[in-house]
Amino acid sequence: MSKLDQMLQGLAASSGMSSAIDFNEHGVASFDVDGKLNLCFQKARENQALQIYCAVGLVPVMNRESFYRKALEANLFGADTLGSVLAIDPEFNEVVLSQLVDPNLVSDQDFLNLLDDFIGVALDWREKLNVNRWELPQAPQIPEKTLAAPTDMAAHFMNRA
Repeated sequence: MSKLDQMLQGLAASSGMSSAIDFNEHGVASFDVDGKLNLCFQKARENQALQIYCAVGLVPVMNRESFYRKALEANLFGADTLGSVLAIDPEFNEVVLSQLVDPNLVSDQDFLNLLDDFIGVALDWREKLNVNRWELPQAPQIPEKTLAAPTDMAAHFMNRA
């Protein structure tokens, strides 16, 4: 059994799954996270590395520049992605989170910790895509003084008479 297969078996065991997580004929396996995410694992670099990825939502229709900026800022040094990378899948118009793992550099526990972080980041970005109104321009904030001005002006004119 390869190190990549062992990593997935460890994941299945730690998750309490009764069945194994196996790679298909294309070198891809998937894992459902509480019906919220579908994590995919793909053999990479001639079966020497594991690519983890999942779709976190659709690319916003409007105000894409704002979204792209936020995503690029999150990617900067992996600070807000915990080492993962946000990207766009042009074929499906989806925002995808991914991370490449070298199985020779992580222990089984490190791998599970990495997955916990990955899932947390994916759920966070899924929430951002669902909650933030990328589609709607932000309404300008009107200072309270401006709102009170017409009332003050009406009182001013009433006192002139």
